[in-house]
Amino acid sequence: AACGADVRILLPSISDVPIVRWVGAVFEEGLLRVGVRIFHYKPSILHAKSVLIDDWATVGSSNLNHRSIIHDLEIDVVIDRQQLLDELAVRYSRDLELSDEATVESVRSRGWIGKLGGAFGMLLRYWM
Repeated sequence: AACGADVRILLPSISDVPIVRWVGAVFEEGLLRVGVRIFHYKPSILHAKSVLIDDWATVGSSNLNHRSIIHDLEIDVVIDRQQLLDELAVRYSRDLELSDEATVESVRSRGWIGKLGGAFGMLLRYWM
């Protein structure tokens, strides 16, 4: 994003594990400042992870962190067929329309419980 690429992250606004949301919010302000656009999906919890980069995508359960890669039994599907990539892009655009876009101000205005939860969660991030 800092180099001009269009980087968008879609996150759930509701989480079944609140501390994970609080820890994620710790990183949001820095990402927003370098030009990453962050959206919080309102309708439901998101669990599947997807990455769409130019003419390549992956969809699955793996988180992009060391714990998922090293310890967890996760599975992903790599997509390189243009028809599927186009469909994934359309679905992603629809999901963005059902989301609120984060701003530096909105991240800063989260309550003290979220800030405290984020700080505490950072201590446990290896196991998350």
